[in-house]
Formats: sequence, structure tokens, C-alpha cells
Amino acid sequence: MPETPADRWDSAHGDALARTLGLLRRADSTMDAVSLADVIWLAAQRPPASVPPRRPGGPPSPARPADAPVGSPPPERLRLARRGRPTGPAPHTESTAVPRSPALPSSLELGRALRPFKRPWRQGRRPALDIAATVRDYARTGELIPAFAPAPERWYDLTLLVDRSPSMTVWQEVLDEFRRRLRTLGAFRAVRVRELYADGERPEIADGRGNRHPPGSLGLPTARSLLLIASDCTSLAWRNGTLWHSAYIWALKGSVALVNPLPPKIWRHVGVDLPAGRVGSPGTPGPWNAALRFHPPLSPVPSAAAVPGQPDWLPLPVQAFSPHSLGRWARLLMRAAPEGCDALFLPASYEPVPPAVREVDRPGREHAVADAFFHLASPAAARLAVLCTPFDRLSLPLVRFVQERMVPEATVADLAEILVAGLFSAEEAADAVRGGVELSYRPGVREVAQRRLGVRDVRTLRQLLARHTEEHPGDSDWLPGADTVMGPVSPAPAGPVTPPDPPRPSLTVRAGGDPARSAAVSRNRPYFFLSYAHTPRFGTGGPDPDMWVERLFRDLCGHVMALTDLPAGAPVGFMDREIRTGEGWSERLGAALAACRVFVPLFSPRYFASETCGREWHAFAQRMIHHQARSNAPAGAIVPALWVPVPSEQLPSPAAALQFTHRSFGERYATEGLYGLIKLRFAEEYERSIYELAKRIVHVAESTSLDPSRVLDYRTVPSAFGVAGSRQRRIRLTVVAPTRHQLPEGRAAEYYGESPLDWNPYHPVSARPLVWVAEELARSLDYRVTVSSFDEQVPHHDGEQAPSSPEVLLLDRWALADEGRRARLAAFDAGHRPWVGVVVPWNRSDPQSSARETGLTARLEETLPSTMNQVLRAAARGVSSMEEFSQLLPRVIEDAAQRYLRHAQALPPRPLLPSPPQEGIHDDRTGGGNGHTRSS
Repeated sequence: MPETPADRWDSAHGDALARTLGLLRRADSTMDAVSLADVIWLAAQRPPASVPPRRPGGPPSPARPADAPVGSPPPERLRLARRGRPTGPAPHTESTAVPRSPALPSSLELGRALRPFKRPWRQGRRPALDIAATVRDYARTGELIPAFAPAPERWYDLTLLVDRSPSMTVWQEVLDEFRRRLRTLGAFRAVRVRELYADGERPEIADGRGNRHPPGSLGLPTARSLLLIASDCTSLAWRNGTLWHSAYIWALKGSVALVNPLPPKIWRHVGVDLPAGRVGSPGTPGPWNAALRFHPPLSPVPSAAAVPGQPDWLPLPVQAFSPHSLGRWARLLMRAAPEGCDALFLPASYEPVPPAVREVDRPGREHAVADAFFHLASPAAARLAVLCTPFDRLSLPLVRFVQERMVPEATVADLAEILVAGLFSAEEAADAVRGGVELSYRPGVREVAQRRLGVRDVRTLRQLLARHTEEHPGDSDWLPGADTVMGPVSPAPAGPVTPPDPPRPSLTVRAGGDPARSAAVSRNRPYFFLSYAHTPRFGTGGPDPDMWVERLFRDLCGHVMALTDLPAGAPVGFMDREIRTGEGWSERLGAALAACRVFVPLFSPRYFASETCGREWHAFAQRMIHHQARSNAPAGAIVPALWVPVPSEQLPSPAAALQFTHRSFGERYATEGLYGLIKLRFAEEYERSIYELAKRIVHVAESTSLDPSRVLDYRTVPSAFGVAGSRQRRIRLTVVAPTRHQLPEGRAAEYYGESPLDWNPYHPVSARPLVWVAEELARSLDYRVTVSSFDEQVPHHDGEQAPSSPEVLLLDRWALADEGRRARLAAFDAGHRPWVGVVVPWNRSDPQSSARETGLTARLEETLPSTMNQVLRAAARGVSSMEEFSQLLPRVIEDAAQRYLRHAQALPPRPLLPSPPQEGIHDDRTGGGNGHTRSS
């Protein structure tokens, strides 16, 4: 009988398996067959621990990191060659390794944005032990019989359909990171990946085994399945409408969405010629596309679209690779968020539009393409394109390296804007880049881009590469030199000619490498943030009313560039007209406000009536307050500009408190404003005012040194101008804290002072008392603040006295150790005071507070049970940092003010002619106080 393959395997591996089983039984005699099978299966899942093969003439290849996921590719290395002056028959070359940058920026933030998908489906497919039902049955019958119930599980099964067309090659690593993020997020029951091949007239979908099938084989989505299509929509199947029709069929009875790496403003250059709009939720989680609320587009419906039983239009949510965009989509599906998300509208019948000849494909038009790109591109995309000019050939890892080190504010949309603008020609790369692409500038384009390249930028690039070489000297021992190099690159001179530097070598990069990171964020911060109120358009025609504000912004940027040593392409200023349509405007505004050095509000009557402008002001004011609290030094980084004159009595208190004289910029500027100088054609006065304003911006930016802060959620920031049309409001801040002489035994005195108002729970991060920070935050919200101590204001807390303002208690839980103070707080809680809010600062880096947290929290709940039930729980359960305190205190103040208006006693209106005040009578509404309080 001939020997079978199974017999050959048994003869080769049977003895080894028997020896392995014998060793396992001797190690643990209690192991049965199931346990042995589990051990063998677990061992098979581990990655091989063998030593990686050595490269010829060099050290062994780097091993896979210990925390790398099973099945992930080994880390690649980025090969770099630099050519110096030739010293022999062959050019001198050096090799180094450049650290690899992440392909998907803000990956962690993106995962947080998709957390709404973790909402459970209560009736799952797997049973789980129902302890409550089991106990009830046991108490009723006396028999212990386990009861089971469906266990909750994730809502959706996700199918990620990845477009594998040639144009999507540049996004392969971005999609790989996105896929890994979806699988490690734990928000879906299962994540399966299918590949879409749409470069032909008939698209095909490959299953998990690589077999290709028509689009109909994907099947119709069910109520518990979610289809996410990742494509740039540039292939033929998108342009001729085949895939749009398939998407219509999928969206008819399921949840389907499209994620596109390209920014919306360049969709017209690809196969996206469908109407777009906003869709809303029907009010229930997990809706199908057909159930989403939307207004049908005004575009005419083709006659063939009239299919009985099918709608003329279906919405297809379309997202970008950004946390803001994907977060809106997730909240729409799972939380019925009212803001909705962006979508395309699919017709039942699609009529393709013949593609137009692109300008980049016309011979001899390369210079025009480059000029048009730099005229219309975003600042981050233009700067990134300029910084790539020193390199002969580029790979995507190199472009991301330059992006992370030199242009950290750039996003995937900025990178897409460069790749689809026609600046580069793409070729298939060598084996080193593992099937990637190599980019090279088209003829004539590089010359235009090099005119914007500065010597300082090239030096910075060389320093970043040299620093990594010094930190990792062994990386270049086994790397061979690059194949080709290019001569030195010299940017076009601008202005007076200076002695040239030594020749700068060109750089040729082949693949990705080391994950080392180098921070270069500080030098990319904008000098100023221009805050202005948008003017509505009057009538149906006419020019943009904000065009003069944009001219002001450009003139300011030009003067700041001339007064500083900023390199070409660096972010000088920021205004929201630069935000592209479809992007997360609140996300971009929050990031700019967290990084800018100077805040420039454009004063006008419309400005102080704008809630958006008030939010911008308050977000920047928080940074100044934090800076002053940490450094105990002033931080006046607000430089106002007068757009339209505003009477001083109409200024809210945050603006009126600024120590600024507008007449120093010129008499006509103070009387007419910048808008008047432009419209009345006072060119000389306008230029002088803009120049003086730019000088003030540069001086304040360089003298204040305001540190960047954490990005705030712009949608939750309150306005600094209060309620439009209302008088200045009042708030009382009461500190409940001991002095350093009243501390319980063993409590550290470094957090306290001679008065309760000196309490500083966030020491040593903060150098000023907490009540100072709270007072400045309340004043930045246009409140008139009265600060007092609870121990000194017992008569004020008499339950029979009517309140004159809302109140916020800043409470130290250590103050409850004093029984007398605790009794007064209990009496305070017994009175009905719904207008009182409570904030409990709690420094978790304080070891004494952390050790006693449970006991002190319980004592607080026992002392103030009524007050704790009606206040904001997030602020009352312990605020662990000064940043969190700055975010929660405005919410507590607004909540207390609203409840005060509902419960306070209504006062009659004042007479038109005020009567002389009677001697010995004090009207509390005039803002007077006693000796135990101070008002600001």
C-alpha cells in the first residue's frame, strides 16, 4: 500500500508530538486531554521567538516589539542617503534611519469619537446567568435552578469595504491603521474586511479567501450590520455610476456610510458629482439610511428613477478621517444627536457626467497648476508641499515624517490635497517599500515650489535627521547607500543677496522606519488669532461683506512676517475663513485658540452681540488665567483692534477691563475705525494703523510667552459677553476652607494660608489661591464677583434673609473636620437654597487627600445631603485638576444663575427719577457690601 501524506506527517512529527505530550503530563499529572489541547493551541498562537536572520555584513534585523499585535508586519526602516562634496572617484554618501510617523493622525481621538458604537444591544445571542431571577426562583421554590437571560452585546457587526484601486495605494497604510483601530476598539461584535476592485467597468468584491464576486454577493445589510466603504471615488466604477447604484441598493435596507480621505473641496475632481446636504436622526438608535431625516435635493430626478416602491433619493453619510467627522456620524446613529452629519444623496438612477480634461494633463501648463495650488490650498498643505522640495524622490513615510515634525497641524485632508493636485507623478516603488509608491515632482512644479523654500527650513530638516542619527548611531551600520542622489537645492533668493551656505545635500528616502518622535509644535504656532463677527449679506447679490476683514488679515500677516524671522509657509495668523467647507470648524477653532500666541478681537457692535465671538474670547481668557496662576505673573495677550467704534458704555466688562488706548494708532483710527479708513480711502492712516497693530502683536507675543493649552470642546465653552441685552450679572463666591492654624492633626499646611481665601488646593502647579482663579473665570463671563469666607459670613447665610445673587461654594472636604463648621454647614443645608452651587476641588497628587478620600466624601454627603442632590455632580464629587476646575466652574455658575432667576424674589422696577437715598438705609442692589467681603 503506498504511503499517504498523512503517514509521512506522522513519521516526521509523531515522535515530537508524543515527547511534547509526555513532558506536559510529567509537569502536571492532573491535565486531561482538553487541557493538553488548550496548551497546544495557545502555543500555536504565539509569534515565533526565533532570532531574526542577519543581514549580509551587518547586525541582525530588528525583532518585532513585544507589544506588537499578532500578524502585524515588522517595523520597516527608512533609508536615507545624503551626498556631500566628492572626495574620490565616487560621491561620498551617508546612510541613516529616519523615524516613522503615524499614518493616521489623532488615532486615539478617533477611537474616542467612535465610542457611541459601544452602546449595547440588550437582547444578545448568548445567554448569561441571571442572578436576580435565580435568587427569586430559589426563594419561591426552594430549588436552586440557574436562570439564564440574553446577555447584552455590541449593537453592530461592521463590514469595512476597502477600495483597492491604484489611486488608493497611497492610502494603504492609513486604511491599515484605521482597520486596526476598529478591531481594537471593541465597539463592534465583529469586524470583517472586504476588498473592492473598482478600476474596471465591472467592479468586484473579494471575500476573506481572495475570491472575487460581483457587488451583489455582498448581500443586503440587516438591522444589526453596518457597511462602511473606504474609497476616494476616483476609479472608473465610481465615475460611470455602477458603484453608486450598488450603494443605493445597500442603503435601501441597511446602514451604509462612506469614508473618503479627500477633502470635500476637491471632490469635484473625482467621481463625486452628487448633491450633498445634512441628514438628521429619526430619534431612535441604529436607523437605516432610508429612515434618516433629510430634505430632498433640488436637483432634478431622472425619469428612470421612478421605480415603484423605491424612493427617488437615499442619503449616504460621508465622513473624513477626522475625529470630528466620524464622531458626528457615530452620535447620529447611536445617540440620535440633533446636529446630524454630512451626506450625499443617491438617486435611484445615475447618469454619469463625462470627465473633463484636467489642467494638469495639458502639456506646458505645469507652472499654472503649481501657482493655482499655492493660491487655493490650505496653509498646512502649501507648507508641506514646499518642505518636500529638498528631496529627490519621496515615499509616503517620508512625507508623514516631514508632516509630523514640521507641520503638525496638517491632517489627512491636507496630505490628500497635495496628492491629488497634480504636483507629483507616482511610480511603483522598489521592494524596500513593500509595494508602495514613490513620488516625484512633475517638471516645472518643483521650481515654483522652491521659490517659497527658506534656508531656515532646510537647516531644520537637516537638524531633525542629524539628531536622530546621533541618538541611534548603530542604525546606519548595515544600511547600504541609496541608489540615486541629486545635487544641492538652493531656494530662489528674495531681497538682498547673502553669502550662500555650504551646499545642502538632497535627500532620497526609500522606506519607513523607527518610531522615534521629535516635537516641533512650538515653532508652528500662529502668532495671532483674528476674532471677528461675520456680517450677513444684504440682498441677493453684491460682494462678500467680510472681504475687507480678509484684506486686513492678509495685511497683518505680511507685516508680522516682515517683523519676525518666521520661515516661508509658517502659520502667521488664523481666521475662520481658512476652514474648508465640510471640516470640523469647532475642532479647528479650538485647536487654534489653544495654540495661538495673541488674541486679536475686532471690536464692533456686532462683535459683542455674537455668542461665537464671546466663546472665542472666553476660551483664550482661560489660557491667560492658567498662565497667571502657574507663573504668578501677568499675561495680557489680548490686543484689540477697532473695526467700528464702540461707545465705552456698551463694552462688556471683559473688554472694558483691557488697558488699551486706541488713539496711539492714530486719531482718525480712533474715530473712524479700520472699516471707516478703508471705505473712506484714508490709505496712509490705514497702513499706519495696521503697521502699529502688527508691531503690538509681535511685541506681546514675544514678551508674554503664553504656553499652549489642551484643546477645549468649543461647543461647550460659554460666552464671555453674558446674555445679550442684559445688565451685568452678579455672583457670590464663598470659600469653605480652614486656615493653616485650624488644620486637623497631621494635615499638611502647604495648601493653606492665614485666611481661608488663601486656600490653594492645586499647589504646587498653581502659585495663586484658588479663589483668585475662580474670580477671574467669573469676571471673564461678564459677572460682578463678591468673594467671601464661609466662617466670616454666617449672618449672610441666615435663612430669613432674601438672596441678592446666586452663590457658589468652593468647599474643601478637610474643612469638615471642624465640628463647629460642620454644624453651621448642616444648618446651611437645612434651608431651601436652590440658587447655591458647590465645587469641590480635590488634588489627587496630594497623598493625604487620596488616602482619606472615601471617608471625607462620606462625611460631605452626610453634612450637605440636600445641597448635594441639587448641584452638578461632576463638580461636587471632586475636581482633580485646575484645567478641569476651569471647565466646570462656568457650568456651575450658569446653573446657579438660572435657578436663582427661578426662585429669587421679583423686585419692582426702579423709578425713572431716582429719589435721594435716605440716611441709614442701604440698597443691596447698588453693589454695596460690608467689611467682610470684597467685590470686583
